[in-house]
Amino acid sequence: MCYDEDIEKLEVPNIPIGHAEDYEMQSHKLFSSLRNADEQGFEIVYAHCPKTDGMGLAVYNRIIRAAGFEVIAI
Repeated sequence: MCYDEDIEKLEVPNIPIGHAEDYEMQSHKLFSSLRNADEQGFEIVYAHCPKTDGMGLAVYNRIIRAAGFEVIAI
């Protein structure tokens, strides 16, 4: 899962979840994006996580919960 502005940089299948600073859009698209990944048969999903302040923290929490708290920092 990536931000809209990252799509052109990626050479792998991707699912955009909105612009980097648009936390409201990300929160709306997150679970449908995860369902989409599941429907496509993805076994591993990497997510570009938002900043952990304000509404970004809420999106971040949803992502790490969906990942079973398995976080890889790069």
